[in-house]
Amino acid sequence: MATNDRFVLNEHFESTAWLDELPDGMISDLFDLRFNVISLEQDEQGCTLYIGPINPEEGGSAVTIRLSNTLSLIDYEIEHLAPVPKL
Repeated sequence: MATNDRFVLNEHFESTAWLDELPDGMISDLFDLRFNVISLEQDEQGCTLYIGPINPEEGGSAVTIRLSNTLSLIDYEIEHLAPVPKL
């Protein structure tokens, strides 16, 4: 649950050991919801976690992380969002 505009991964996952499988510094276990949007979707294979900028039209980076039902890292994808040109 988000508290005080913060999203803490270990409040939503039984284990966050999968963080160690990601490149160093890629993500942390704490997010400021004033600047990030977090989406968590469950399916039959596990879950998908999306972390991106709160205003994607301004550009930034996002990551989609796929985890198995046992919370093992399946894969991840980094997305670089270009700002939408202002007319």
